[in-house]
Amino acid sequence: MKNQILASFISLLVLTSLNSCGSLHSVTRIDSNASFVLGEGKHGAYKANVRNVGKQNVAIYQQPAGMMEPVYLGVLKPGESARYPVASNTKIVLKNQGNGEAQMELKVKGDTDLSMGYQ
Repeated sequence: MKNQILASFISLLVLTSLNSCGSLHSVTRIDSNASFVLGEGKHGAYKANVRNVGKQNVAIYQQPAGMMEPVYLGVLKPGESARYPVASNTKIVLKNQGNGEAQMELKVKGDTDLSMGYQ
């Protein structure tokens, strides 16, 4: 839990410091069977380049505001990466499917005034 709080705080600092230039870069750690949420609430569009730099499979979901169920986009296995265009007011959920800690590298361009947190 301490790692999640520290990672969340570091991610928030990165987000705040890079907000004005329209891009951010972070490596996010996600505990076993937990999720990391990027972009909940009101915000503009952005592109998320996501790379699995850990040892666990991570499922990716997208959920526009007002939609009850997220849309499954697929799984990123260790070493895999993908680019996701994200519409305004839409969140990306990264769910660790493994028994150990997952590590995801995030590179975001566009509106970076985004909330970030764990579920």
